[in-house]
Formats: sequence, structure tokens, C-alpha cells
Amino acid sequence: MKKKQDFVLPFSGLKMGLHTYEYELDQSFFEACKDFDVTTGSGNAIVAFEKKETMMLLSLKVSSKVETNCFRCNEPTALSVEGKMNVVIKFGDNEELEDELWILPREAYQIDLFQPIYEAFITSLPTRIVHEDKGCNPDVLKYLSPEESRSTKEEIDPRWNELNNLN
Repeated sequence: MKKKQDFVLPFSGLKMGLHTYEYELDQSFFEACKDFDVTTGSGNAIVAFEKKETMMLLSLKVSSKVETNCFRCNEPTALSVEGKMNVVIKFGDNEELEDELWILPREAYQIDLFQPIYEAFITSLPTRIVHEDKGCNPDVLKYLSPEESRSTKEEIDPRWNELNNLN
């Protein structure tokens, strides 16, 4: 199982300039996404890290294929997820990790990329996950169709019709 240590990037010994890294996102990474109903998956994260004199620039691209449940029929469905995140990293007295600006202590020598990769993936998930055309379970869809709900409204017990005459 991948640990958060597998996503640690030590930058103190790097030369100035652009450095590119690729991290594999295997099943252990997607187990951390169980709160978002992602059951299985695989993918990668490409990190472009540019070290400058006074700051560093971090650019993440996440690409993965995952399996999750359809919101309409609750059957498994495959989904491709692509996400990006850009962060400017500066140094200061107090540590602050905002969305696009991180201020690290001056004595920092490495950064943990697990959380930003995780956030880039999670924020790239669609808000509504459904099967492609005609991919949903037809047995479930027959209970969701509007024609079925109209026919059940017409089958009201006739004794209840007397309540309409109370006014």
C-alpha cells in the first residue's frame, strides 16, 4: 500500500529550473477516496515543479480511470477523471496552506504532494455520475420512469374520493 511518504518531494537539493515527476495512483490511493464512493481505480499524476530564487511553482495534472456507482441506478460504472491544480510556494515565518498559495517555513526542505493530488482528483469528479446512454439497469429505470408514477396516482382507493367533498 502506498503511504504518504511515497508522495514526498524533497526540494532542498534541487537545482534551479523545471523538474518533472510522475506518481502512480494505484488501488491504495483510491482507498483514500472511499468517502466519495470510488471503489477501484488506477491512474497517474504528473507534477511539474519549478524552483526559482524566491519561490517555487507547482503544477499538477491527474489522469485516472475509476469505478464508482451510478447515481441513477446504483450499478457500477467506469469513469475517466482529469484534473489540474497550480500552486505558488513561497517562504515566510508562518506556515499557511491556502488553495493556490502556500507559505512554508524558511527551514522547510520538502513538501507532501499526497493532499494536493488527492484534492485535484476529488475536485475533478463530476457532481452527478450516471451511465452513458442506455447503460443503466432497465429493471431500476422502470421504477423511475414518470409513466409509472402517473399510473400509481390514478389507482387511488375510491373511498378517499369522499374527502374531496368535505369543502
